Amino acid sequence: MTNKGRIFQAGRAQSAGLTAALVAAALLTASPAARADQDCNWYAQTSAKQEQTNESRNCKFKGDGWTVDKTKLVAWCQSVPPDEWRKAVTDRENQLKTCGS
Repeated sequence: MTNKGRIFQAGRAQSAGLTAALVAAALLTASPAARADQDCNWYAQTSAKQEQTNESRNCKFKGDGWTVDKTKLVAWCQSVPPDEWRKAVTDRENQLKTCGS
């Protein structure tokens, strides 16, 4: 490899490292609203997967949290304190443990 090629590769590696550092910094300094959006998106995705498991195992659990409607799940998450949506995920997970696998 030529010196020019080595310099180009070193520059690309340095650029990738800088990009990763900037992404990490952005995540760490995200505003509380942005963090809440990320949390509620995670909640909705996790809850929808739990409902899919509920359905595939034919567990027949019912209630507000047992849905795949991510819009509804995000809206509920945004309306309650974080401890409440975290408890809802844990409660559903515990219910799923009692039903098939």
